[in-house]
Amino acid sequence: MTHLEMVTWAKEQAVKAFNANPERNVLQEMYMEMAWEITSLNNDLEEWGKKFQAEPAYSFEWSDQAMDNAARIELYCQILSAMFDAEKKGENPADCLGAWIDETTKKLIQFYDYDASHTGGAKSLMMGKKGYAASRLLEKAGYWLRKLNESN
Repeated sequence: MTHLEMVTWAKEQAVKAFNANPERNVLQEMYMEMAWEITSLNNDLEEWGKKFQAEPAYSFEWSDQAMDNAARIELYCQILSAMFDAEKKGENPADCLGAWIDETTKKLIQFYDYDASHTGGAKSLMMGKKGYAASRLLEKAGYWLRKLNESN
């Protein structure tokens, strides 16, 4: 799924989850939380985009939060996409989340071994933003995984 497709889907899921039966299971709660996060982060990016259209140079001076948001959206979309694919195949979403945690941890370790000095400034900065976002999301993903495993 593209970024735009995932954000659109996340908005739809957030509305559905909000209007659904209040007796949601842990997986539905997790999906709803991620959908709300994606929606909120994307709204902030859209606002930044409007400012960029009005004054590009000024917007770049204040683009740090936009880069943080873009990195977090990308990670949330990775998790949601992988978990939905797993569910469609009849696989356990908790196993998929555990695999994402393992793979992301490996990537973070590799990231710290990478010499970013040979990479362009914006790319290097975005790599750092993705690394930071991944480290923060790993904590939340670990919590979700514990909740999923407890509910089974």
